[in-house]
Amino acid sequence: MYEAYCAACTYMDEKLDCGKYWCEKKGENRKASDPKCYSFCEAYRRSNSARENMYNNSNASSGCYLTTIMCNILNYPDNNYYLNTLRKFRDNYMKQNPKYFPLLFMYDTIGPIISYKLSKDKHNKEIAMTFFNNYIVKSVNAIEEEKYEIAINIYKAMTESLAERYHFDINLITPPNVNEIDFNNLGHGKIRKRII
Repeated sequence: MYEAYCAACTYMDEKLDCGKYWCEKKGENRKASDPKCYSFCEAYRRSNSARENMYNNSNASSGCYLTTIMCNILNYPDNNYYLNTLRKFRDNYMKQNPKYFPLLFMYDTIGPIISYKLSKDKHNKEIAMTFFNNYIVKSVNAIEEEKYEIAINIYKAMTESLAERYHFDINLITPPNVNEIDFNNLGHGKIRKRII
């Protein structure tokens, strides 16, 4: 199943960098899920599980870093008050105003990368507690007080801080035209496919 992708190629470095892997042959970063090219050489030295992990980690089909912090690291249930409040705010407030489209798109673009790097960080428990106390709780408090712009600014600062920690330049993110994205599905921590 994975043999038609870069993850199965000998030239693919297994070290993840900003959601991509280094291709020794092409001299460029590529996603493990990219289709094989003419330089493809089967990776007999790499196990099937390593190839599948590279493919899964690069595919960005999931990766909400808020869920990673709350559920995977701090062991809150997925339906906890903080996540539910943030999800309702995203759906009922942010998605209703196109001016928040770039912020939601940014979250979808870097969320899976941050989530992956955070889960592998040896200090992830301390980081999760810091971000929970300094950003998540404060953002939820602002939502409860109906200070929505403050809540959004706190959330944006959290995203920027995590992006900086994991060496991701958010200035490289350019949202496509609003007509090319399923706006209703933004803000879930995954890159969305274009609808045209």
